[in-house]
Amino acid sequence: MGIAGLWDVLKDHGCIQHVTGAAAIEWFMGRRVAMDLSIVLAQVMFAGSPELRNEANARRVFFERLVHFCRRGCHTIVCADGIPPN
Repeated sequence: MGIAGLWDVLKDHGCIQHVTGAAAIEWFMGRRVAMDLSIVLAQVMFAGSPELRNEANARRVFFERLVHFCRRGCHTIVCADGIPPN
């Protein structure tokens, strides 16, 4: 589920910057980064070879991305929708 026009609103308020390469690493340091769990899982499950499309690999890739951000001093927030666990 998404919010129509969210990216446009964020851009209009200066909440989004496009950075790449070494500048991106510096830009992320000390910032809060929201990571959509469903996007990460979809990237793993629908990309690459069929033998890599499994739950264990998806968890590993997600964990590695979290570690990548944490090593650069990012405060990572994971977003997921659905019914919360009891």
